Amino acid sequence: MTLINQFEHPAHILPKDQHRISKPKKLGKRRYGDDGSDEDRARQMPRPVAKITRNKKIRQPEVAGQKLSVSRIIETLDQESLQNLISNLVSEHPEIASTLLMISPQVTIDDSLQVLEQKLDRILENMPYRVDASSDYSFLRVKSLVEDFFQSLSDYILNYLPPVESDLSIPLTFLMKFLTKCFPRLPKFQAVEFRYYHGLTIDKLNTILDDILTQFLSEKKHNILLVINNNWLDDFRKISELNDNHFSSIYEHLKQEIDHYHNPEVDASGSAAAANSNRLMGLANLLNFSSDNSPLHGNTVGNVFDTI
Repeated sequence: MTLINQFEHPAHILPKDQHRISKPKKLGKRRYGDDGSDEDRARQMPRPVAKITRNKKIRQPEVAGQKLSVSRIIETLDQESLQNLISNLVSEHPEIASTLLMISPQVTIDDSLQVLEQKLDRILENMPYRVDASSDYSFLRVKSLVEDFFQSLSDYILNYLPPVESDLSIPLTFLMKFLTKCFPRLPKFQAVEFRYYHGLTIDKLNTILDDILTQFLSEKKHNILLVINNNWLDDFRKISELNDNHFSSIYEHLKQEIDHYHNPEVDASGSAAAANSNRLMGLANLLNFSSDNSPLHGNTVGNVFDTI
C-alpha cells in the first residue's frame, strides 16, 4: 500500500514558487442582487420617520381688520378720481342720475368760471412751440380741447337761463365775467371749423345778452338803478373792446335804456325796433351751440361759410 507523503509538493508547483506571495485578487463593486436577499436590503435602507402631527390651537387676533367705509374712500380721492368714480357709477346705474341731480349742490358762477378757465389753460398749455398760434396745425393739436371748451360753455350758459334759473341777474353776471376774463384769452385760430364755432358763439351770446337784459330791465323798475349804480355800461364797453367790438350792439342797447331813464320824453321806439330787427332767433329756438350741433358734423341745417 503506497502512502502519500502530505509534505510532498504537488507536481504542478515548482520548488522555486513555494515561497512567492501572490497579490490579492481585486474585487469589483458590490451590486444589489449579487448576494443578500431583498429583506436584507430593505432592512439596510433608511426608513421614513413618521411625522408627528399635533393639533395646535390657532390664536385668534384680538383686533380684526376691516375695509374702509365709503366716506373714507371718498375723502382720499382727488378731483379727477372722484369724477371718474361718479361717472362710472352713473354709467353702471343710470337710474341714480336723477337722484344725483336732486341732491347735488348748486353750481355757482365761480365754479363754472373756474372750470372754463382750467379748460382754456389746457388749450394754451398744449399749443405747439415755434408755430403760429393761429395756424391750422396749432388748431389740430388742440382741436379736442377746443371742442370740449365750447361744449362746456354751452352747457353752463343754458343752465343759467330761464326757466332753469329765475334770477336774471345770474346769467348776466356769469356772461359779463366770462366775456371779461376768459373769452378774450381764447386763441383766434384761422381754421374754418374754429371760425364757425367762434362766430356762432358770438352770435348766440349777443342773442342771449339782448334778451336777458331786456327781460331784466322790464322785470322791475328799479333794476335800471342797479345797472346804473353798478356801472354796467362801462363794463359792457370794456367787454366789447376786449372782444373786437363783437358786443357793441349790447353796449348801445344798454346805453339807450339808460338815456331813456334819464330822459323819458325821448321816443325810443324807433331804436328798439331797429335793435329787434337785428336780433337773431329768440331763446325759444335757441340751439345748443356746442360742437355737436356743428354743420360740419351734419347735425344742423346751413352752410358753415355763411357765418364766416
